[in-house]
Amino acid sequence: MAIRLIINFKANPGEGSNLVAAFSPVMEEVRNEKGCNQYHLFQGTEDTDTFILAESWTDQESLDAHSAANRARDFSLADYLAGPTQAERYEID
Repeated sequence: MAIRLIINFKANPGEGSNLVAAFSPVMEEVRNEKGCNQYHLFQGTEDTDTFILAESWTDQESLDAHSAANRARDFSLADYLAGPTQAERYEID
């Protein structure tokens, strides 16, 4: 069963553009990972420090592999965040 993640977060004040620039190479890597159906970052138009990350994975195994790859990356989204992320998980038939 496919898995959809919707992750909401807010960048440090005034850092939205820097977050996008730093995260863009990571997004390209992730989109090439096995089992990735979608990995898109949406930036707010009125508050450019507000984001939604939409992910879709073919199965839990692919998502687990992605999580392991994230831990090995030389990038931490947390360095740009003003607070905790809020994640919603959905299953897709």
